Amino acid sequence: MGIKVKVNFDKRKLESAIKDQARESLRNRSYDAKCPFCHTTFSAHPGPNVCPHCRKTVDLNLNIKL
Repeated sequence: MGIKVKVNFDKRKLESAIKDQARESLRNRSYDAKCPFCHTTFSAHPGPNVCPHCRKTVDLNLNIKL
């Protein structure tokens, strides 16, 4: 006597969910960035940041290709 189990598996949905989770994780962390104006290295999040040294706005853009 055996048990048969049928699993509906959508590979594209799984891949999409994994990629979405990876993108979200990358967007929520901080990165070491170098100010293009004064060349100070500081911790930055994606989007606009203010350099702690020169107080100029530095925009950190992520180009995520998964």
